[in-house]
Amino acid sequence: LQAITINAAFVLRLEDITGSIAVGKKADFVVLANNPMKVDPLTIKDIERYRSNRAESTTVNSTATLNKEIKVLKGLFNLAILRQYLAPGTNPAAQLQLAKVGQKKPRYIAPATMEKIVRAAHESELRAFLVLVYAAGLRKNEAIHLLWSHVDFLGRVVHIARRDDDGYVQQWEPKDHERREIPVPDSALEILRKLQGGAPDRCPYVFMDRDRWEFYRARVDTRTWVKSGDLINNLLRRFKTCCKRACVTGYTLHDLRRSCITNWAKRGLAIHVVQQLAGHADIETTRQYYLSVQDDDLTKAREIQQGIVGDMDLGPATDPKLTHSTPRRPFKGRKEFVNGVKVPEKQGIS
Repeated sequence: LQAITINAAFVLRLEDITGSIAVGKKADFVVLANNPMKVDPLTIKDIERYRSNRAESTTVNSTATLNKEIKVLKGLFNLAILRQYLAPGTNPAAQLQLAKVGQKKPRYIAPATMEKIVRAAHESELRAFLVLVYAAGLRKNEAIHLLWSHVDFLGRVVHIARRDDDGYVQQWEPKDHERREIPVPDSALEILRKLQGGAPDRCPYVFMDRDRWEFYRARVDTRTWVKSGDLINNLLRRFKTCCKRACVTGYTLHDLRRSCITNWAKRGLAIHVVQQLAGHADIETTRQYYLSVQDDDLTKAREIQQGIVGDMDLGPATDPKLTHSTPRRPFKGRKEFVNGVKVPEKQGIS
Protein backbone atom coordinates (compact mmCIF):
# COMPACT_ATOMS: atom_id res chain seq x y z
CA LEU A 1 0.00 0.00 0.00
CA GLN A 2 2.83 2.39 0.76
CA ALA A 3 4.38 1.62 -2.63
CA ILE A 4 1.40 3.19 -4.40
CA THR A 5 0.83 6.03 -1.90
CA ILE A 6 3.49 7.76 0.17
CA ASN A 7 6.41 5.94 -1.50
CA ALA A 8 5.17 6.94 -4.95
CA ALA A 9 4.90 10.53 -3.76
CA PHE A 10 8.43 10.30 -2.35
CA VAL A 11 9.86 9.15 -5.70
CA LEU A 12 8.16 12.09 -7.41
CA ARG A 13 9.28 14.49 -4.62
CA LEU A 14 5.64 15.28 -3.83
CA GLU A 15 5.43 13.74 -0.37
CA ASP A 16 4.65 17.15 1.19
CA ILE A 17 1.65 17.55 -1.13
CA THR A 18 0.12 14.10 -1.55
CA GLY A 19 0.66 10.43 -0.74
CA SER A 20 -0.98 10.27 2.69
CA ILE A 21 -4.09 11.49 4.45
CA ALA A 22 -3.07 14.62 6.36
CA VAL A 23 -4.28 18.16 6.91
CA GLY A 24 -3.13 20.42 4.08
CA LYS A 25 -2.46 17.62 1.58
CA LYS A 26 -4.48 16.83 -1.51
CA ALA A 27 -7.38 14.44 -0.89
CA ASP A 28 -6.40 12.02 -3.68
CA PHE A 29 -7.61 8.44 -3.60
CA VAL A 30 -7.39 5.31 -5.74
CA VAL A 31 -10.05 2.71 -6.47
CA LEU A 32 -8.46 -0.76 -6.76
CA ALA A 33 -9.96 -3.73 -8.57
CA ASN A 34 -8.49 -6.27 -6.13
CA ASN A 35 -7.34 -6.51 -2.55
CA PRO A 36 -3.64 -5.52 -2.70
CA MET A 37 -2.93 -7.73 0.31
CA LYS A 38 -4.08 -10.88 -1.52
CA VAL A 39 -3.05 -10.49 -5.16
CA ASP A 40 -0.17 -12.51 -6.60
CA PRO A 41 3.23 -10.81 -6.92
CA LEU A 42 3.85 -8.93 -10.16
CA THR A 43 6.06 -10.40 -12.86
CA ILE A 44 7.82 -8.84 -15.83
CA LYS A 45 4.90 -9.98 -18.00
CA ASP A 46 2.58 -7.84 -15.90
CA ILE A 47 4.84 -4.83 -16.39
CA GLU A 48 4.98 -5.47 -20.15
CA ARG A 49 1.19 -5.73 -20.24
CA TYR A 50 0.95 -2.45 -18.35
CA ARG A 51 3.30 -0.78 -20.81
CA SER A 52 1.33 -2.11 -23.76
CA ASN A 53 -1.95 -0.82 -22.34
CA ARG A 54 -0.43 2.57 -21.56
CA ALA A 55 0.99 2.84 -25.07
CA GLU A 56 -2.56 2.51 -26.44
CA SER A 57 -3.89 5.10 -24.01
CA THR A 58 -4.76 8.59 -25.21
CA THR A 59 -3.06 10.11 -22.14
CA VAL A 60 0.41 8.98 -23.24
CA ASN A 61 1.57 11.17 -26.11
CA SER A 62 5.14 9.95 -26.58
CA THR A 63 7.50 7.02 -26.05
CA ALA A 64 9.62 9.21 -23.78
CA THR A 65 6.63 9.71 -21.45
CA LEU A 66 6.08 5.96 -21.32
CA ASN A 67 9.75 5.40 -20.49
CA LYS A 68 9.43 7.86 -17.60
CA GLU A 69 6.54 5.84 -16.17
CA ILE A 70 8.59 2.64 -16.36
CA LYS A 71 11.48 4.38 -14.60
CA VAL A 72 9.11 5.46 -11.83
CA LEU A 73 7.89 1.86 -11.49
CA LYS A 74 11.45 0.62 -11.20
CA GLY A 75 12.14 3.24 -8.56
CA LEU A 76 9.05 2.28 -6.58
CA PHE A 77 10.00 -1.39 -6.42
CA ASN A 78 13.61 -0.57 -5.56
CA LEU A 79 12.39 1.64 -2.72
CA ALA A 80 10.09 -1.14 -1.51
CA ILE A 81 13.07 -3.54 -1.51
CA LEU A 82 15.23 -0.99 0.32
CA ARG A 83 12.58 -0.62 3.02
CA GLN A 84 12.23 -4.42 3.23
CA TYR A 85 8.64 -4.55 1.98
CA LEU A 86 9.85 -6.87 -0.78
CA ALA A 87 12.62 -9.45 -0.87
CA PRO A 88 15.89 -8.52 -2.62
CA GLY A 89 15.93 -9.34 -6.33
CA THR A 90 12.13 -9.27 -6.70
CA ASN A 91 11.82 -6.06 -8.72
CA PRO A 92 9.69 -7.21 -11.71
CA ALA A 93 10.66 -4.15 -13.75
CA ALA A 94 14.42 -4.48 -13.24
CA GLN A 95 15.09 -6.41 -16.46
CA LEU A 96 12.61 -4.51 -18.62
CA GLN A 97 14.38 -2.56 -21.34
CA LEU A 98 13.21 0.96 -22.09
CA ALA A 99 11.95 1.70 -25.58
CA LYS A 100 14.44 3.47 -27.82
CA VAL A 101 13.64 7.10 -28.53
CA GLY A 102 15.18 9.03 -31.40
CA GLN A 103 17.05 12.11 -30.27
CA LYS A 104 15.82 15.53 -31.33
CA LYS A 105 18.12 18.38 -32.18
CA PRO A 106 18.42 20.59 -29.06
CA ARG A 107 16.69 23.92 -29.53
CA TYR A 108 19.00 26.91 -29.46
CA ILE A 109 18.10 30.58 -29.03
CA ALA A 110 20.58 32.76 -30.89
CA PRO A 111 21.62 36.07 -29.25
CA ALA A 112 19.72 38.11 -31.86
CA THR A 113 16.55 36.13 -31.18
CA MET A 114 17.04 36.42 -27.42
CA GLU A 115 17.35 40.19 -27.77
CA LYS A 116 13.94 40.32 -29.45
CA ILE A 117 12.36 38.24 -26.69
CA VAL A 118 13.85 40.39 -23.90
CA ARG A 119 12.73 43.60 -25.57
CA ALA A 120 9.21 42.17 -25.74
CA ALA A 121 9.12 41.69 -21.94
CA HIS A 122 7.31 44.69 -20.48
CA GLU A 123 7.73 43.84 -16.78
CA SER A 124 11.15 44.57 -15.29
CA GLU A 125 11.10 41.41 -13.14
CA LEU A 126 10.37 39.19 -16.14
CA ARG A 127 13.01 40.92 -18.25
CA ALA A 128 15.65 40.42 -15.56
CA PHE A 129 14.56 36.78 -15.09
CA LEU A 130 14.99 35.98 -18.79
CA VAL A 131 18.36 37.72 -19.01
CA LEU A 132 19.80 35.94 -15.96
CA VAL A 133 18.62 32.48 -17.04
CA TYR A 134 20.09 33.03 -20.51
CA ALA A 135 23.33 34.51 -19.17
CA ALA A 136 23.93 32.15 -16.23
CA GLY A 137 22.19 28.94 -17.34
CA LEU A 138 20.00 28.63 -14.24
CA ARG A 139 17.22 26.10 -14.05
CA LYS A 140 13.76 27.62 -13.84
CA ASN A 141 13.29 26.73 -10.17
CA GLU A 142 16.79 27.93 -9.32
CA ALA A 143 15.93 31.35 -10.70
CA ILE A 144 12.48 31.40 -9.08
CA HIS A 145 13.96 30.66 -5.64
CA LEU A 146 16.97 32.95 -6.03
CA LEU A 147 17.43 35.24 -3.01
CA TRP A 148 18.95 38.69 -2.95
CA SER A 149 21.34 37.40 -0.30
CA HIS A 150 22.64 34.87 -2.84
CA VAL A 151 23.53 37.49 -5.45
CA ASP A 152 27.16 38.56 -4.97
CA PHE A 153 27.49 41.84 -6.87
CA LEU A 154 31.10 42.30 -5.77
CA GLY A 155 32.19 38.78 -6.72
CA ARG A 156 29.95 38.85 -9.83
CA VAL A 157 28.43 35.43 -9.10
CA VAL A 158 25.14 33.96 -7.93
CA HIS A 159 25.05 31.18 -5.36
CA ILE A 160 22.77 28.17 -5.82
CA ALA A 161 22.31 26.42 -2.48
CA ARG A 162 19.69 24.76 -0.32
CA ARG A 163 17.93 26.71 2.39
CA ASP A 164 15.57 26.00 5.29
CA ASP A 165 12.36 27.74 6.26
CA ASP A 166 13.28 31.12 7.67
CA GLY A 167 10.63 33.81 7.93
CA TYR A 168 9.58 34.64 4.39
CA VAL A 169 12.10 32.23 2.87
CA GLN A 170 10.69 28.84 1.94
CA GLN A 171 12.61 25.59 2.31
CA TRP A 172 14.14 24.59 -1.00
CA GLU A 173 16.87 22.36 -2.39
CA PRO A 174 18.46 22.42 -5.87
CA LYS A 175 18.04 19.47 -8.18
CA ASP A 176 21.66 18.37 -7.98
CA HIS A 177 21.68 18.76 -4.15
CA GLU A 178 25.01 20.57 -4.44
CA ARG A 179 26.01 24.16 -3.85
CA ARG A 180 27.54 25.91 -6.82
CA GLU A 181 28.65 29.38 -7.87
CA ILE A 182 27.81 30.66 -11.34
CA PRO A 183 29.52 33.68 -12.93
CA VAL A 184 27.25 36.46 -14.15
CA PRO A 185 28.23 38.98 -16.87
CA ASP A 186 28.33 42.66 -15.98
CA SER A 187 25.38 43.55 -18.23
CA ALA A 188 23.14 41.07 -16.38
CA LEU A 189 24.38 42.31 -13.01
CA GLU A 190 23.52 45.88 -13.98
CA ILE A 191 19.94 44.80 -14.73
CA LEU A 192 19.79 43.10 -11.32
CA ARG A 193 21.07 46.26 -9.59
CA LYS A 194 18.32 48.33 -11.17
CA LEU A 195 15.76 45.68 -10.21
CA GLN A 196 16.98 45.67 -6.61
CA GLY A 197 16.56 49.45 -6.42
CA GLY A 198 12.82 49.10 -6.98
CA ALA A 199 12.29 45.78 -5.17
CA PRO A 200 9.56 45.56 -2.47
CA ASP A 201 10.76 46.13 1.10
CA ARG A 202 11.73 42.96 2.99
CA CYS A 203 11.08 40.74 -0.06
CA PRO A 204 13.85 38.11 -0.10
CA TYR A 205 13.16 36.80 -3.60
CA VAL A 206 14.83 38.45 -6.58
CA PHE A 207 12.07 38.05 -9.16
CA MET A 208 8.92 38.36 -7.03
CA ASP A 209 6.97 41.45 -8.12
CA ARG A 210 5.22 43.82 -5.72
CA ASP A 211 1.69 42.42 -6.15
CA ARG A 212 2.82 38.84 -5.66
CA TRP A 213 4.89 39.86 -2.64
CA GLU A 214 1.89 41.44 -0.93
CA PHE A 215 -0.16 38.30 -1.54
CA TYR A 216 2.66 35.98 -0.46
CA ARG A 217 3.50 37.96 2.69
CA ALA A 218 -0.14 38.00 3.81
CA ARG A 219 -0.39 34.22 3.40
CA VAL A 220 2.85 33.58 5.26
CA ASP A 221 1.85 35.92 8.10
CA THR A 222 -1.46 34.08 8.52
CA ARG A 223 0.20 30.66 8.01
CA THR A 224 -2.07 29.90 5.06
CA TRP A 225 0.65 29.76 2.39
CA VAL A 226 0.64 26.39 0.59
CA LYS A 227 4.09 24.90 0.12
CA SER A 228 3.29 24.00 -3.47
CA GLY A 229 2.26 27.59 -4.28
CA ASP A 230 3.99 29.48 -7.08
CA LEU A 231 6.35 32.23 -5.99
CA ILE A 232 6.03 33.73 -9.48
CA ASN A 233 2.66 33.65 -11.21
CA ASN A 234 2.01 32.50 -14.80
CA LEU A 235 5.70 32.44 -15.73
CA LEU A 236 5.38 30.17 -18.76
CA ARG A 237 2.35 32.03 -20.13
CA ARG A 238 4.16 35.36 -19.80
CA PHE A 239 7.22 33.95 -21.58
CA LYS A 240 5.04 32.66 -24.43
CA THR A 241 3.47 36.12 -24.70
CA CYS A 242 6.94 37.66 -25.07
CA CYS A 243 7.80 35.18 -27.81
CA LYS A 244 4.58 35.98 -29.60
CA ARG A 245 5.29 39.72 -29.44
CA ALA A 246 8.80 39.05 -30.79
CA CYS A 247 7.34 36.91 -33.61
CA VAL A 248 9.32 33.81 -32.57
CA THR A 249 7.76 30.46 -31.71
CA GLY A 250 8.68 26.98 -30.59
CA TYR A 251 10.79 27.87 -27.54
CA THR A 252 10.42 26.98 -23.87
CA LEU A 253 11.91 28.50 -20.74
CA HIS A 254 14.35 25.61 -20.49
CA ASP A 255 15.73 26.54 -23.92
CA LEU A 256 17.24 29.64 -22.28
CA ARG A 257 19.38 27.45 -20.04
CA ARG A 258 20.19 25.05 -22.87
CA SER A 259 21.32 27.95 -25.08
CA CYS A 260 23.56 29.34 -22.32
CA ILE A 261 25.30 25.98 -21.93
CA THR A 262 25.77 25.76 -25.70
CA ASN A 263 27.25 29.28 -25.73
CA TRP A 264 29.75 28.31 -23.01
CA ALA A 265 30.91 25.33 -25.04
CA LYS A 266 31.00 27.21 -28.36
CA ARG A 267 33.22 29.94 -26.88
CA GLY A 268 35.85 27.43 -25.78
CA LEU A 269 34.91 26.64 -22.17
CA ALA A 270 36.14 23.14 -21.22
CA ILE A 271 33.40 20.53 -21.20
CA HIS A 272 34.05 19.53 -17.57
CA VAL A 273 33.73 23.19 -16.51
CA VAL A 274 30.45 23.48 -18.44
CA GLN A 275 29.23 20.37 -16.64
CA GLN A 276 29.98 21.82 -13.21
CA LEU A 277 28.45 25.22 -13.95
CA ALA A 278 25.33 23.53 -15.33
CA GLY A 279 25.04 21.27 -12.28
CA HIS A 280 24.97 18.02 -14.25
CA ALA A 281 25.88 14.87 -12.33
CA ASP A 282 26.82 13.09 -15.58
CA ILE A 283 28.90 14.74 -18.28
CA GLU A 284 26.98 12.75 -20.90
CA THR A 285 23.90 14.78 -20.01
CA THR A 286 25.82 17.91 -20.97
CA ARG A 287 26.97 16.38 -24.24
CA GLN A 288 23.72 14.74 -25.30
CA TYR A 289 20.99 17.19 -24.44
CA TYR A 290 22.55 20.63 -24.26
CA LEU A 291 25.38 21.11 -26.74
CA SER A 292 23.61 22.13 -29.93
CA VAL A 293 25.44 22.11 -33.28
CA GLN A 294 24.68 25.34 -35.14
CA ASP A 295 25.07 26.45 -38.76
CA ASP A 296 28.36 28.23 -38.07
CA ASP A 297 29.71 25.00 -36.54
CA LEU A 298 28.78 23.13 -39.71
CA THR A 299 30.38 25.84 -41.84
CA LYS A 300 33.60 25.67 -39.81
CA ALA A 301 33.68 21.87 -40.07
CA ARG A 302 33.06 22.10 -43.81
CA GLU A 303 35.93 24.59 -44.23
CA ILE A 304 38.29 22.36 -42.26
CA GLN A 305 37.51 19.34 -44.41
CA GLN A 306 37.70 21.40 -47.60
CA GLY A 307 41.21 22.47 -46.60
CA ILE A 308 42.16 18.80 -46.31
CA VAL A 309 40.29 17.28 -49.24
CA GLY A 310 40.61 20.29 -51.56
CA ASP A 311 44.34 19.69 -52.18
CA MET A 312 43.94 15.99 -52.94
CA ASP A 313 43.99 14.55 -56.46
CA LEU A 314 40.73 12.67 -56.46
CA GLY A 315 40.60 11.81 -60.18
CA PRO A 316 37.65 12.43 -62.53
CA ALA A 317 34.53 13.79 -60.90
CA THR A 318 32.31 11.16 -62.59
CA ASP A 319 32.60 7.78 -64.29
CA PRO A 320 33.39 8.28 -68.03
CA LYS A 321 30.94 5.50 -68.81
CA LEU A 322 28.16 7.71 -67.50
CA THR A 323 29.13 10.78 -69.54
CA HIS A 324 29.56 11.73 -73.21
CA SER A 325 33.35 11.87 -72.83
CA THR A 326 33.75 8.17 -73.67
CA PRO A 327 34.69 7.30 -77.32
CA ARG A 328 31.70 6.68 -79.56
CA ARG A 329 31.28 3.12 -80.80
CA PRO A 330 29.62 2.18 -84.12
CA PHE A 331 26.78 -0.32 -84.17
CA LYS A 332 24.38 -1.60 -86.79
CA GLY A 333 21.30 0.49 -87.40
CA ARG A 334 22.66 3.51 -85.61
CA LYS A 335 21.11 6.80 -86.73
CA GLU A 336 23.13 10.00 -86.72
CA PHE A 337 21.77 13.54 -86.51
CA VAL A 338 23.39 16.88 -87.21
CA ASN A 339 21.56 19.96 -85.97
CA GLY A 340 18.43 17.89 -85.64
CA VAL A 341 18.58 16.51 -89.23
CA LYS A 342 19.11 12.85 -89.88
CA VAL A 343 22.36 12.08 -91.71
CA PRO A 344 22.12 9.58 -94.66
CA GLU A 345 23.43 6.15 -93.80
CA LYS A 346 26.25 6.36 -96.36
CA GLN A 347 27.52 9.40 -94.50
CA GLY A 348 27.16 7.78 -91.16
CA ILE A 349 29.79 8.58 -88.59
CA SER A 350 31.89 5.62 -87.51
